[in-house]
Amino acid sequence: MRICKHILCLIFILTLSLDNAWCKHRKHHELTLRDSLVEYAQKHIGCKYKYGSRGPKAFDCSGFTYYVFQHFGYTLNSSSSSQYLQGEKIKYNNTEKGDLIFFKGSKLNSKAVGHVGIIINKSEKQDTVWFIHASVQRGISIDSYPGYEYYNKRYIGCKRIIGELASDKEEDFSDDEKEKEEEEKEKGKRKTANLKKRLNHQIKTLYQTIPQDKTRRFLKTNL
Repeated sequence: MRICKHILCLIFILTLSLDNAWCKHRKHHELTLRDSLVEYAQKHIGCKYKYGSRGPKAFDCSGFTYYVFQHFGYTLNSSSSSQYLQGEKIKYNNTEKGDLIFFKGSKLNSKAVGHVGIIINKSEKQDTVWFIHASVQRGISIDSYPGYEYYNKRYIGCKRIIGELASDKEEDFSDDEKEKEEEEKEKGKRKTANLKKRLNHQIKTLYQTIPQDKTRRFLKTNL
């Protein structure tokens, strides 16, 4: 019975290890996507603001977030207020690159969402975030929260889109990014296969120590 318990423990470890390997691969995949999204957004710094425009030469705030996320296969709603209805609500000091940050519009007394940007970085103490957005005065530019008084008074909340939308599509990476992504997938597969092979070898080795009796025949039939 003690040997049986050892084998069951090894099987449990194998299952847990495979799950852990998949979680690490998914996390790395999300980090790669976030970095790519931020890099792509920053390529548009200096583009002009134009109400109702979704690019590629001019944007309003929600048009810019729509355009950037659409490039990576995510479909956002058309307005900042409707984009606020998507994704998972998070605190600004728990945000990551690629999350959305929302503010009131020009009317300070209003409770409605009127502006949106994409978080591109945060401070070491996680008490300040930098976001890229379509500013009426400066076009695509970068600001911080807390920081610029205009946005300090208008902050509403943050939302996480990456990994949350049910309509997630395959990312539209460049050829180089696709190649890197495929390489990472292959590394993950090889690592998982090697782990499975080692644990299977341990199980077989332990199995060889079981006497030729009913217990061994039972394990051979059921494992």
